[in-house]
Amino acid sequence: MSIAMAVRRYQDLIAWQLAQLFKSGVFQLLERHPELKQEFKFRSQLIESSRGISKHIAEGFLRYAPRDFARLLGIAAGSLGESEEHLKDGIELEYFTQTECEPLFRLARRCLPAIIKLRASQKRFEPDPQPKPPRRPKPRRPS
Repeated sequence: MSIAMAVRRYQDLIAWQLAQLFKSGVFQLLERHPELKQEFKFRSQLIESSRGISKHIAEGFLRYAPRDFARLLGIAAGSLGESEEHLKDGIELEYFTQTECEPLFRLARRCLPAIIKLRASQKRFEPDPQPKPPRRPKPRRPS
């Protein structure tokens, strides 16, 4: 028998916790590379995309509307993908090494399924769509 626990705070969501770890890891990575302060646009985009993951999960949860929550979880997943791409660009541009970024990629591989499962869980709270009434055939003109 399984017991389902109600989540009362967004901080209790595994997806949010993983997103926070990912964001902290990105911040630590950037801290180890002070030379990137010169690369303002790249640095800013990486920071903003990594912040967006947990931010959108929290915002969606606090709206108390499954449809909005699901939409914002989709945006959070997009921010995660964007962050991963920035990290890959950073490797290609030789700002970071693959080895430095691997822990972040592992976190991302854990975070994305958590977001997707949470998003799928919101579907059960949506009302069934109203069936459309049958279309009435157009009257035919006599020939």
